[in-house]
Amino acid sequence: MLVLVGIPDGDCIAIGGNSECEDFRFTPTSFIGGGQIGIQQQYGSVVFGVEGTWSGTDLHQTDESALHAGSFRSIKINEIATGPGNHSDGRWQMSMSQAVDKIPNGPGAAAILGAGIGCAMLGILAFAAEASRPVADMLNFYNPVGPLSGKTTIAIIVWLAA
Repeated sequence: MLVLVGIPDGDCIAIGGNSECEDFRFTPTSFIGGGQIGIQQQYGSVVFGVEGTWSGTDLHQTDESALHAGSFRSIKINEIATGPGNHSDGRWQMSMSQAVDKIPNGPGAAAILGAGIGCAMLGILAFAAEASRPVADMLNFYNPVGPLSGKTTIAIIVWLAA
């Protein structure tokens, strides 16, 4: 019986049987190049921003398997991209007690409550459509989608109304 135990540097330790291991170290040569673009906009003390990065590379390596003759393992990476957003409200300069006094919580609470009501309606409609064929037929607004079209449409209307 052969047991192979991998170790963090990409090598392995063979226990019993044939002592030959697969070498999984990755040592290609390549280039990488790219760019970054972003924008930030300030509204009063609040700053919103978005940026994107893209890098092109020719990172690849293919090796023949040491354990399975005629088999190959390979890796190839051509592009790397990111797209983070950011937000700052300028309150980090205040003490916590000052910030708590100035944070309006009414709109946030209303948004969370509205989302909860919309989700509850979606759950109720999903249950009703599964429990009753006439309800499912009534919620079929668009044949290719079926009752899902009515469930989501009504849930969105309820969410917006809430």
